This record gives sequence, C-alpha cells and structure tokens, in this order.
Amino acid sequence: MEKTIFCDVTSAEEQKFSGKVRMVIASATKGEIGIYPGHTPLLSTLKPGPIHIICSDNTEQIYYLSGGFIEVQPSSIYVLADSAISSTELNESEVLKAQKAAEKLLQNKEAKVEYSKVIAELSELSSKLKTLRSIGKYLK
Repeated sequence: MEKTIFCDVTSAEEQKFSGKVRMVIASATKGEIGIYPGHTPLLSTLKPGPIHIICSDNTEQIYYLSGGFIEVQPSSIYVLADSAISSTELNESEVLKAQKAAEKLLQNKEAKVEYSKVIAELSELSSKLKTLRSIGKYLK
C-alpha cells in the first residue's frame, strides 16, 4: 500500500482542497519544497506561485497561491493562503493582457499612479504566468 498524507488548502474565501495526497510541491520563501508522508515538521511562509498536489490516485491538481503559510506534520499538511486559484480558472491571455496594461501604465510618465501598487500587481501576474507555464511542462 502506498503511503499518503492528508492535505488541506484553504484560502481566505474558501477551502480549495482537502484529501489524501502522495506529495505536495510548494514555493516556500527560501525555495521550492517537496513534501512526502512522514516529512519532518515544518512551518514556513509561502511566496506567490504554484502549488502542485499529487493526489492518492496519481492525478495532479495545481493552484496559484498569492502567498500564505504552510504547516507540515508527519501525517498532515495545512496550507493557509491569502488567495488560491485553481489552474483551470487561470486564463493565460487575460494574464498577459493585464501584464501589458500594467507595464504600459508604468511607462506613462504623465499617469498618476502608485508605482508600488503597479509593481506589486506585475509581480503577482508574473507568478500567475509561472503557474500556467509550470502546468504546460507537466502536460507535455
């Protein structure tokens, strides 16, 4: 029998995933982490980016997390995210369109914008693209 670990992914709005998994790959603040059943206890912040969940039936679910926290115990993984979006809900063309609009706004010297907000938005859009592109790698 293959080992599994319980995983729960919750955003500020709703629970996104709950169930037994074989592995979780997440973007922790200090780098990518892979978590298997029996992992050493860990508490870490998560940076914006993808989280890959390999379910007990070998299917994979990918979510974009805008940041948050992960708690790992030998028999459970808890992810609390600011926001979590299923990869199936992300649209690459919309993300690229929003990215171009934000870049154009930054280049407009006459626009009255809060540059820090636009730069934060660009960072988030870049992380969403990273999530979408990581899906492409796994689908090939």
